[in-house]
Amino acid sequence: MTFEIKEICQVEQSLSNNFLSLIDKEHWKIDTARQKTYEVHRFTETIRLRHVKNLDFNNFRFVNYETYDHYKSVIDQYLNIISNHFTIKDYTALIVNLKPKGIINPHTDNGSRYFELGHRLHIPIKTNRDVSFTVGDTIMNMEVGKVYEINNLTTHSVENNSTENRIHIIMDIFDKNIKEYPEYWMN
Repeated sequence: MTFEIKEICQVEQSLSNNFLSLIDKEHWKIDTARQKTYEVHRFTETIRLRHVKNLDFNNFRFVNYETYDHYKSVIDQYLNIISNHFTIKDYTALIVNLKPKGIINPHTDNGSRYFELGHRLHIPIKTNRDVSFTVGDTIMNMEVGKVYEINNLTTHSVENNSTENRIHIIMDIFDKNIKEYPEYWMN
């Protein structure tokens, strides 16, 4: 990957609004493992929809978490739009809230072939002009109504300098059925 951040496509604003209205505040409390396990995500809340089991990125067992069905119809709509730009053999999906005045310190996603094989997509659901997303040397204010791909193998960070939540859907899109080809990920 030679890019840092790129806009993949646009989506209807109503789709983002519909998704935002679906979010149940109790769902943020169900699974706190990501923000407790990774210091860099301490200012976030996460709703895992479809993800690796037990945060084990070396074992490609994607599971649907208990909240998956609640959001599935809208996730399917996003996947349908994204499929115009990627072959989708499998995917993971999280809803991530960066709290007001929260930061995600500079880091790279590494330690597993998982991060090398997927396309990391960010879909802003709620944001504002005081949120900056940095990947490498590129600083961007991601907009609701767009889908972005980031190079998560490059140092990246986020600052929410506002008094509002910043909510993104984060998807990893896999264009190979990696479960059938363990040589891609077993190292």
